[in-house]
Amino acid sequence: MKNYEKESAINKESPESSKSASTSSKRKNADVEKGSAPEKGRKTSRDNNNNRCGTYEERILAVEEQKLALKEQKLEIMRQQLQVQADIRDELHNINSFFSSFKLCHYFCLLQPVTIVYILYILA
Repeated sequence: MKNYEKESAINKESPESSKSASTSSKRKNADVEKGSAPEKGRKTSRDNNNNRCGTYEERILAVEEQKLALKEQKLEIMRQQLQVQADIRDELHNINSFFSSFKLCHYFCLLQPVTIVYILYILA
């Protein structure tokens, strides 16, 4: 505690230290007014970049996570495409079955009178 008191007493007695302190604060204020120095407490773009990017390993990990997310999206899209293809195949099969049954019905309708006559012939 005594060292601190001695230093503060020396700073108060010495006109040079107060003069240099006021000069540096004047320069700093002038720089702030010009826009060349950041205000006290404000972050520079470099500080923002450092905070945003983090360490090299964190950046690599973030890139790997993005790649993994993109691969998952790609797989989901491929699953959806396969599901659409399966749905189309099922619908085509249903349409084909419908036409096949329609043809059988048509053939049955054409053969029906002959069949009725044949059945009547057998029964007689």
